Amino acid sequence: YYFRSSKTSAPHNQLLKLAAMMAKETKVGAVKDIGLTFNAAPAVGGVAAKTFSASWASAKVAGTWNGSSWTIAFDGTTHKDAANGSLLTPKTVVLQFVDRKATKFGDKFGGKTPLLKSVGSGRAIILRNGQSFESTWSRPLETSGTKFAYKGIQFPFDVGQVMIVLVDGTLKKAPITVQ
Repeated sequence: YYFRSSKTSAPHNQLLKLAAMMAKETKVGAVKDIGLTFNAAPAVGGVAAKTFSASWASAKVAGTWNGSSWTIAFDGTTHKDAANGSLLTPKTVVLQFVDRKATKFGDKFGGKTPLLKSVGSGRAIILRNGQSFESTWSRPLETSGTKFAYKGIQFPFDVGQVMIVLVDGTLKKAPITVQ
């Protein structure tokens, strides 16, 4: 189901034949509520935000507000649909700060695969309608959805694509910028 493309370099050249994989999958269940709420009415009360970036040791994601959604780039390359070349532009982006722990897993080059803890609660920055909202997230159980709140009230995302970026919350200075 996985293959490498000669059109791009690693690590961005590993692709998935999703239709072939899903045709063989027998345990696909009904869609479950993951805790998010949506509302097309524009959000108010945030701080103006035109760009954001989040970095890890070997990767970077960045976004630019285009007036209606976020244009996303991975490692400097604009994110596009592989099938038709259209831009993948989420209406809402969340920078979710989570605990990161080392694991015994890694690759042959010494890179380590971290464990990101998405059960619990913490800080989040929600980017919507060209604004940044300093927020919190909460997911009390592994089986429950994640709720995002701004000023103590559940925050509705814009109708459309949502991108949630897990950020290492264990660092004293998180490798993110929002401007």
